[in-house]
Amino acid sequence: MRYLLFSLLIITIALSLQSCGSLVYAPSMMMSDTPLKPHSAQASVAGSLLAETLPISATHFVHGGGVASLRYAFSDQFSLQTKYWNAFDSRGGASVAATIPLSDERHDFFHAEFGLAHNGNSIDGWGGALRYGRGAEISPSLQFGLSGGLMFGWNDLHNVRTGAWGAGVVVNATMNYLLCPNWTIGADLAVIWEYNHDNGDRSTLVSPTVCLGWTF
Repeated sequence: MRYLLFSLLIITIALSLQSCGSLVYAPSMMMSDTPLKPHSAQASVAGSLLAETLPISATHFVHGGGVASLRYAFSDQFSLQTKYWNAFDSRGGASVAATIPLSDERHDFFHAEFGLAHNGNSIDGWGGALRYGRGAEISPSLQFGLSGGLMFGWNDLHNVRTGAWGAGVVVNATMNYLLCPNWTIGADLAVIWEYNHDNGDRSTLVSPTVCLGWTF
């Protein structure tokens, strides 16, 4: 219950930040070094180059910023994550994601994410991603993960039919190193092939992230 209240708080904070233009999103997969045990959680903070939704109208394809997330495992078969990101300007967003293991070893997983993006004081966009992924243990302290899937989004929250929309493919390569029993350092590299229907622009973006996680 406390985790659900925290999740609602994160989304409420994002919605309270009430302009279209390019928005930013965080395509990173900040997973724990091993599958979380039931009723355990992982909090993480990260530095990232956040991806632009309309690169052709932005100065750069990516923009520096920070990311914070919290994951909680309700059972062996289901975990929930809240994530908040903010660029070094007035843009940012928040998302909620569910992860479902697809094997008894929990190395294969399905990941579904939905989020909102703001520009200044206005919630201007929404979108999500569906991914399939697999993790592999290289050593007791080092894990590598690879995931990929489809992403979609609208740049006008209030006018879906005529608003600018886009879609794409995202691939994530993630590596985590266990510093000690509860602390993990990780790196994620997201490569995105993005199509924007509004202007016909096709872009390739690379979004790296470095994070520090605490499992409790």
